[in-house]
Amino acid sequence: QNNQSCNLEYITKSENTKHAYMLGLKNHQGSKHPQAKLTHNQVRLIRLDNRKQYIIAEDYHVTPGIISQIKSGITWNH
Repeated sequence: QNNQSCNLEYITKSENTKHAYMLGLKNHQGSKHPQAKLTHNQVRLIRLDNRKQYIIAEDYHVTPGIISQIKSGITWNH
């Protein structure tokens, strides 16, 4: 709101991005990630599904490796 020179600081793009994540202005976790193909609800259902991983993968149009990573907590671990 106050863009007077005494209120501004000179930082790099990288520093500005880190600052945005720290303040919660930027969040790319889960379904908010630009490349996310699943929703939080779908991930919850995948974790509860006891069928073979390749069958689950076909249902959600992802690879069995993605299903494995979800079930083991490597991805969608928040």
